[in-house]
Amino acid sequence: GMHVRRLLKRQHKAATTIQAAVRGMHVRRLLERQHKAATTIQAAVRGMHVRRLLERQHKAATTMQAVVRGWAARKEYLKQHEAVVKLQQHVRAHLACKHMLAEYQNVRRATIKLQTAVRSMQVRRRQKQKHLSATTIQASWRGHQQLIKYKAIKLATKMIQQYFKAFKLMQKEQQMYRSLRSACTVLQAAVRGWHVRRLLKTQHRAATTIQAAGRGWHVRRLLKTQHRAATTIQAAVRGWHVRRLLKTQHRAATTIQAAVHGWHVRRLLKTQHRAATTIQAAVRGMLVCRLLKRQHKAATTIQATIRGWTAKQQYLKQHQAVIKLQQHVRAHLVQKNVQGFYQNVRRSTIQLQAAVRGMHVRRLLKRQHKAATTIQAAVRGMHVRRLLKRQHKAATTI
Repeated sequence: GMHVRRLLKRQHKAATTIQAAVRGMHVRRLLERQHKAATTIQAAVRGMHVRRLLERQHKAATTMQAVVRGWAARKEYLKQHEAVVKLQQHVRAHLACKHMLAEYQNVRRATIKLQTAVRSMQVRRRQKQKHLSATTIQASWRGHQQLIKYKAIKLATKMIQQYFKAFKLMQKEQQMYRSLRSACTVLQAAVRGWHVRRLLKTQHRAATTIQAAGRGWHVRRLLKTQHRAATTIQAAVRGWHVRRLLKTQHRAATTIQAAVHGWHVRRLLKTQHRAATTIQAAVRGMLVCRLLKRQHKAATTIQATIRGWTAKQQYLKQHQAVIKLQQHVRAHLVQKNVQGFYQNVRRSTIQLQAAVRGMHVRRLLKRQHKAATTIQAAVRGMHVRRLLKRQHKAATTI
């Protein structure tokens, strides 16, 4: 009975040891599974933290890229805006120049029209004055010529009556007087037709030559028909007196006409010069005033544009400097915050990993210590049981 109880105890111990070994094996498998699960959870947690960190870094990088791209876009827009402003300035300057040129052309055309009207009016007045003066001179000259002719005819008649008492001679003298009168009439018509032109002298010389030729022909005819000697002397004396008288009258009329024409022309030229000087001074003053006003407006516009452009450039430079400073400060703060957050997360992660790993190591050591103790107990029990069996066999054999 004692041996059976011992055997049962041994069997019970052996079963307990086997159960302990099996339970230890199950526990170790469970620990391994839990360790793998913990490792998987840690990897997942670490991956999640890393992904969150990467997402934050990606967001920070995206924000910085957006800021940099916005700054580059603003800079490019400012350059394009400056180019457009310069182009607008050139176009506006060209349009202003074109408008000023058009106004100048209009003023010039109006001035030319005004000058044309004034000059035509002055020419008409001058022609009218010339016509009046020529009419007056012609009337005076005709009256003077008629008076002179009357005196000459009276003197010639007296001389003819004194020197030639014959009827035929008087008749021939009358014919000569008629031819002289017709020649004078032709000469007056020529003088009235040509007025003040330069051909007056030539026409007068031609008329004088024609008259001399006619008179010579009449004288020669008279000398051939009647008393050649007396007729020649009379014709010579009369021709000399008449030519002398005509020359004197022609010189006097030419002198008077030249003086009157010169006086009228000088007076007209002075009047025209004064009027032209006054009109030119007024037009020039008006043009200078308009030009000065336009230049003043253009200078004011240019100064305002340049000052505005300078202020815009200064504001843009200050704005760009402020934006750059803000970008640097924000980047520094973001980098500082990211670094601090990363350091904190890293520290907390390391501490958490150390704590978890320490806990797992401690648990693992406890389990390994228990398992080793259990295995040692089982092995020792097995050795004891074997020893007991051998002793029992030996005792039974003895």
